[in-house]
Amino acid sequence: MAGALPLTRARTRGAASVIVLLEKMQPKEQRIRGTGGAGVKSLDASSASPWSLLGPRTSYTDKSNGNQVFCKAELELVASLCQQHDVLCISDEVYQWLVYDTHQHVSIASLPGMWERTLTIGSAGKTFSVTGWKVGWVLGPDNIMKHLRTVHQNSVYHCPTQAQVAVAQCFEREQLLFGQPSSYFVQLPQAMQRCRNHMIHSLQSVGFKPVASQGGYFLTVDISNFKSKMPDLPGAAHEPYEMLRQVDDQEQGRQGLCPCSLVAKGAQPRGTTWPQL
Repeated sequence: MAGALPLTRARTRGAASVIVLLEKMQPKEQRIRGTGGAGVKSLDASSASPWSLLGPRTSYTDKSNGNQVFCKAELELVASLCQQHDVLCISDEVYQWLVYDTHQHVSIASLPGMWERTLTIGSAGKTFSVTGWKVGWVLGPDNIMKHLRTVHQNSVYHCPTQAQVAVAQCFEREQLLFGQPSSYFVQLPQAMQRCRNHMIHSLQSVGFKPVASQGGYFLTVDISNFKSKMPDLPGAAHEPYEMLRQVDDQEQGRQGLCPCSLVAKGAQPRGTTWPQL
């Protein structure tokens, strides 16, 4: 987004860098190797020494959206590791305004010693619910941003000017209304939380086990007992693609994302019965 991805790719080229993937939870290993990143290691979350693979050569660790809002103590742990190993933090905070219940968003760049080593990514699509506009931004210290601007200038040649102006006007309006009941940043999480609660109640009423999202658009649901409730559907219980496809067909447009699409080939099929809706 806004050049952060090209910057990351440029930074991770060469055998001197190491990329750590958490349990191969996204199929990025082949792409990383294909762009020159030779050092790819997988980290099992159950490891007795979960931080043993971090070091001076670490360039990148990935964390896909899990609908969790990290508390300040968890972010302080990440911050301490970044400082201990002199690691640059690229923080995807596109869901910062979609936080539910009593949870609060804390930007890792606000923690002591982190502004100078953090690039914070934002998205108009998530901030103002305009998916498809493809307008994003990155915040960070100038000594890092100047390199990002160079990469971005040579990666993107056409800008969505009209959308950029519209996003700027939205921010100007929200700055005037910030914290007030009429603010979109106040209204959005309230409306989405009502939708989340309705979905949770509906899924529980038919025997599914949803996990209450702490933030974001998605709801993770345990469908391990799906086959026993609908035995006439094609496919076996361990074939979530087929089961979800049948539900999509019958419900005409209600679609789930199967987590097994985010697991690398050869990895353990964890989460195949936990689609996101």
